[in-house]
Amino acid sequence: MVKKLIFALALSSFSAQGLYAQAQLVPEQYSLEKAEDYAAYNNDVVRCVDWIINTPISEGRNIRRNVYEFLLQWTAGSPDLLISISPDNLPFEISHPDLLILFMGAWAKYAIVHKDYKDHLAANEYAVLTILDFMESNKALLPEEDATTQKFKAMREKGTLRKHLKKALSKMKK
Repeated sequence: MVKKLIFALALSSFSAQGLYAQAQLVPEQYSLEKAEDYAAYNNDVVRCVDWIINTPISEGRNIRRNVYEFLLQWTAGSPDLLISISPDNLPFEISHPDLLILFMGAWAKYAIVHKDYKDHLAANEYAVLTILDFMESNKALLPEEDATTQKFKAMREKGTLRKHLKKALSKMKK
């Protein structure tokens, strides 16, 4: 339910621009209709996440929209992937669509690369660290850091981030 709500929120933040590929990132005429369709696009998901990480947020807006649409559809529909999202495990405001999509994409990338869709703690930690690094490299292009982001950065520096995420994830299971 939360996954579908996040998907709708993020997708509504971008104008629909069709499902054609740009810069060989998004596969042409991809089909995510059946459960077995998703695994065929694992490498594309990883490639798209890497492109987001390595491309300043101010560049490639049209490509970015198509990449976001593909990632949103893949992460929302993948039968193997379950992303846990709450204010306790996000280092940013949930209303920031660029960061939300990167968080979900980084979580998916971790699961795909490590062939482990069950280790939510490791995937969450990877996604948070990816977001913090992305925010740092795009500092001039993103809104000023809020208290939540500063708290997560401090936990990373102190080495307490994993412990915090473990606690946050355990609260979600209750």
